[in-house]
Amino acid sequence: FEEEHDVAAERKRVEAMLASGAAGAAGDGSPAVLIDSLRKVFPARGRMAPKVAVVDLSLGIPRAECFGFLGVNGAGKTTTMSILTGDYLPTAGRAWIDGHHVVHDRQRVRERMGYCPQADPLLELMTARETLYMFARLKSLPEASLPSVVDALLEKVTLGPYADRVCGSYSGGNKRKLSLAIALVGSPAVIFLDEPSSGMDPVSRRHMWDIIMRERTLRSIVLTTHSMEECEALCT
Repeated sequence: FEEEHDVAAERKRVEAMLASGAAGAAGDGSPAVLIDSLRKVFPARGRMAPKVAVVDLSLGIPRAECFGFLGVNGAGKTTTMSILTGDYLPTAGRAWIDGHHVVHDRQRVRERMGYCPQADPLLELMTARETLYMFARLKSLPEASLPSVVDALLEKVTLGPYADRVCGSYSGGNKRKLSLAIALVGSPAVIFLDEPSSGMDPVSRRHMWDIIMRERTLRSIVLTTHSMEECEALCT
């Protein structure tokens, strides 16, 4: 197929960054996310032909930017995120997060990223406070700092009144807030948000937008959505 001119220009920009050695670099001058010709093909099953889910994607995302991944169902948004977060292996191509290769240096990648998936990753018999303690320990935060870190996250996403209720009793909007708080644990360099405001009422959505707008000054955010309004409100 014929590439559009802006897609071709981004591919050339990524190739220039790779030639300059930006891929393995970490720090202020390097891109937070760098993707080079990423491709994912799901194999044939029975009579179904192989499915090409991501087609040779090249993309560089600077630090302190909110990048909007806008597309229809089946465009490859969630598959791309799944590769970057380590759920899937790419069929071809390479990607780096904060200078670390997403396949060969996966442990370091997971230390430098946060992820809010489409399906809330919650254990329904745990409270919000217990959930955040668990994820903070998984991120190897110092034990002495956990109470202050967890309290700050609960306040940031306005879950203080519900902090000690089990997650299974939450509304859909409060579950999304807790999923966002999990993604923010450990102050990651990059946060991936897969349709973070789905199922939220307008007031909760507006509050989540405010949180994301504050966080985008501190770290890179990659946001998937079906809403052009959300992209226009949040993305730099």
